[in-house]
Amino acid sequence: MNKKVLTLCAGFLLAGGMLSSVNASIDRMEEGKYYIIKVGNQGNISESALQYALDGDKSSSDWLSLITDIPNDFDGSAWWTVEKVKDPVTDAVIAYKLKNKKGQYYKVTDGTETYDAFVQPNPGGTNPTGWAWALKTYNGDKFVYAGTAQTTSNNNSWGVDEDPLTPAAYNAEFLNGILGNGFGLQICKQVIKADGSIDTDADEVEYTDLTGNEFTGVLVAKDVTGGVELYQGSTTTGKKIVLTKDTWGTQGGGTTQEGYIFKAVTNTELTNLKNNNKFVTDVFTITTPATVAGEPLEVAVTIDGDPYELVVTNPVADEWRLTVAKPATDVEAQADFTYIQGTRTNQNTYVKFGLSNAVDYSDFYGKLWNITRVKDGYVASPNCWDDDFIPAAQVALNYPEGQWLYNAEFGAFVNRESGKQLQIRGLRYVEDEENTYTTGDATYTITPAGDPSDNYNDGYLAGYTEDQLKQKAFFIGTPIAATQDTVWLSKAANGKLEFVEDKTNAVEFRLTMADFDGDNYNADSYLTAKTLTPYTVWKDKNAGTIDRKTDVVNFHQYYVREAVTGDWLNFDSQNKRFELAEKVTNWTPKVVIKHKGINTYNLLYDVYTRFTDTNNDKKNDTYITVNDAISENEPWYKSFCEARKIYGAHSANELVQSENAYDFIQNDMFVIVDADAQQYRGDFSNTGVLDTIKVFRNDDNSYVLYEKGDLLNVGEQHEGFLGMENINDPEYADMHAAMLADTAFYSNTYRPQYMLAVDAEIVDDGWTCPLNPEHNTQAWRDANGGHCADAVQDRPYIQGRYLVNLVDSAKAAMDAEIKLADNKFIHEYYTESNGDITPYYRLGFVQAKHIGDSLIIASTNDTIDLKNNPEDQVCTFAFKYVDAERDAFTIETLYDYETADDDEKEITDRTRGYIKYQNGVPVVTPKASEAWVFDLEETSEIPTANETIENAAEATVSVVATNGAVIVKGAEGKNVVVSTILGKVVANEVLNSDNETIAAPAGIVVVSVDGESFKVAVK
Repeated sequence: MNKKVLTLCAGFLLAGGMLSSVNASIDRMEEGKYYIIKVGNQGNISESALQYALDGDKSSSDWLSLITDIPNDFDGSAWWTVEKVKDPVTDAVIAYKLKNKKGQYYKVTDGTETYDAFVQPNPGGTNPTGWAWALKTYNGDKFVYAGTAQTTSNNNSWGVDEDPLTPAAYNAEFLNGILGNGFGLQICKQVIKADGSIDTDADEVEYTDLTGNEFTGVLVAKDVTGGVELYQGSTTTGKKIVLTKDTWGTQGGGTTQEGYIFKAVTNTELTNLKNNNKFVTDVFTITTPATVAGEPLEVAVTIDGDPYELVVTNPVADEWRLTVAKPATDVEAQADFTYIQGTRTNQNTYVKFGLSNAVDYSDFYGKLWNITRVKDGYVASPNCWDDDFIPAAQVALNYPEGQWLYNAEFGAFVNRESGKQLQIRGLRYVEDEENTYTTGDATYTITPAGDPSDNYNDGYLAGYTEDQLKQKAFFIGTPIAATQDTVWLSKAANGKLEFVEDKTNAVEFRLTMADFDGDNYNADSYLTAKTLTPYTVWKDKNAGTIDRKTDVVNFHQYYVREAVTGDWLNFDSQNKRFELAEKVTNWTPKVVIKHKGINTYNLLYDVYTRFTDTNNDKKNDTYITVNDAISENEPWYKSFCEARKIYGAHSANELVQSENAYDFIQNDMFVIVDADAQQYRGDFSNTGVLDTIKVFRNDDNSYVLYEKGDLLNVGEQHEGFLGMENINDPEYADMHAAMLADTAFYSNTYRPQYMLAVDAEIVDDGWTCPLNPEHNTQAWRDANGGHCADAVQDRPYIQGRYLVNLVDSAKAAMDAEIKLADNKFIHEYYTESNGDITPYYRLGFVQAKHIGDSLIIASTNDTIDLKNNPEDQVCTFAFKYVDAERDAFTIETLYDYETADDDEKEITDRTRGYIKYQNGVPVVTPKASEAWVFDLEETSEIPTANETIENAAEATVSVVATNGAVIVKGAEGKNVVVSTILGKVVANEVLNSDNETIAAPAGIVVVSVDGESFKVAVK
């Protein structure tokens, strides 16, 4: 008899048969109990057993060849009970229907139709065990047969086993399959009526405060000899439930001996129990009695070879204890794996499948939580390797490190940032206290902290675009709690970082979170990293099905650099401190700036992330951390738990490291404030008024940039190289060094760009034809009946000679096979270690018009789009500060570019360049380390032409494009080569006059005259 048992909510029985030799008639079978129907020959009825067809849709039956096959009948098709068929008038039992554990009725067929089989015990035959089968139906007071009534003969004896079946215990596969990752047990109390009997119509009530109950939360089973072992949550990380020799003392409730105490223990604790002779068993059997259709269950342990069931006792008022007792005299306390409802009312323990405790853990699905231990105010710790609860001051509850998600697969809360699992089992509600729970040993508040997200961006320094970061500088300091002051990081000798009180002496830092400028490091593209944490939600609460979702927390990793010098924050592994270094090393950290308060941060590094190339194109890189199981050897990937933390060692006045991001360390708080300092100069030509500037060497303002008289002459336009000379030299005393700073379209970003022009004028009145200036004469208008088609009224534009990198002309000369040494647009070059040649390109002033967002080059009619191409152009220049005073700067421009194979004008890759002074000539270099430092001043001098250019123009070669030809002047006796932009030579001849017309195809052509090249556009 089962006095204290559990309930099967889903699944079916594993059968183990104990067969009696007694052959009973069908009318000995009881409804709700399960038996074996046997058949044999000549009275031997123990050879085979009736089993319904396993596919469930056949009308015929199958026979198990041996009774011993019954334990393998996992689907219950060979377990039979009866439904009584009564006479509607007399209410007497006149027949039976057979029904198996699967709910299938035994059927027979007459060859054409299939019918329920009605069984009549001993229907008039001589054999007391013979059965007859009614083939059609019972109609009122008689059976309707399809044919002659069939009666078994003595040669085919049927019988029923005398005793109900004894079921086998559930194995681990079945138990763990109930929830997919385990199962739960609820220990309940049956309702007792006033007369002391069990109220069979009332639902069982779960004990809400059951001392000694370790069978809480999700349990996981493991098969062992004699039954299963039970673990809380996991067979690898969870505690094992064991029965100990510790006792409660003499128990009431029908037991006559002290009750043993269950405990959940670690491997170490289990070893100690065994060594101290405190261990009884860790093997359990969980069984559904064969006498019930579903519940309750029997949970038993073996003591001295006999099975004993769980029992709940109440030796003192209002105290309920879970125990197992081995009575001295009451053998009925042994588990007999049967159940008769309503007996032994003094022990009404009722155990069933289902998640235990009054707290439904699904209440925690789909939300973020803060978890606090009430007795000391400690909060759940994100640290994977330390205590589960730490002082509240050490955890930022408003940010991911203090927020938890519940994952039913793990049976644990999971920290949103670190991925640490926190298992709090056996929670029960505390009456009348909201969000308060107890396990008996401890009380907790678990309060809502918001909703998870698939794109969370708070909790870490964010909100800046890449452009904004490039223009910003920051001071980094650490607050001193004792004085409420802040000390700031400053640069000492050899790059060491120290703390100073005066912010004016602090280092200005720059943060870089993606690709960045610099030739001394081949940077990967570190985009936003993500922490992915799985959690549980209801898929269909009514159906009881759950789903997994993923919380996504975004954070950036930054390189920290000194804003002025570009030096990198590095870790000095020898001195064990951080410093500023010129080069990137293996010790250059990527820093995660993590909120600890509204304006305070921890600086973490070594936050290892996994790389995923989402599109397999190396362009959409994502770096992720995954707070999830990945393998048996590496059960959790908790990258933040592996991270380190930077802190200020104030006694040593230096910046050092902690081994763990979550260690509690003094001076690990930092403040990061905007230094309000631009990284590029942008304080002129931004108010609609164009400024005139003079640019000179920072170390000697006598050397100025100007349009040098080494002349290029294209048609009637005079164009000169960029030069730099000492203005105090009498030879250059009359030079004109003023240049117009003309604002490019993207002048108001972090990196203002300008165009520099000489001999410029603003055209802003009347009707003008800016694209065809020859149409602007009155004579043309008179001859053509008015303004040209593209004329605009009062559309101002600037025309003059604009400074450009002459890389186009240099390439055209190289395409024409002009030697580097003879290429006038290249001034020297160097050979790379791999043998590649890197030239220094010269700069020159070319006639052009700045119209709207375009610069139109006069000689070629090429248009440079300033609006839609904010990258470096050959005509744009940016002034990057190199000192904290925001005075001196280097000049950045385009060095070189690649074009698409099918479109020579489609630029696919740009290389930034820097102006340097190479052996007396200003050139463009691709090396930032070679850039010269300049300064400038605004001047009222008019940016006009130098006389040396005008005089030199009289003796130079000029090339003018016309319809279908080019006109070459001043080249009598010289070799002239005309080629297309792709290098095809269309003419190669020595000219006989100083004004020669040469046929050429429409488009861009290159004309080379004794090594000097001109690029013009033929109509």
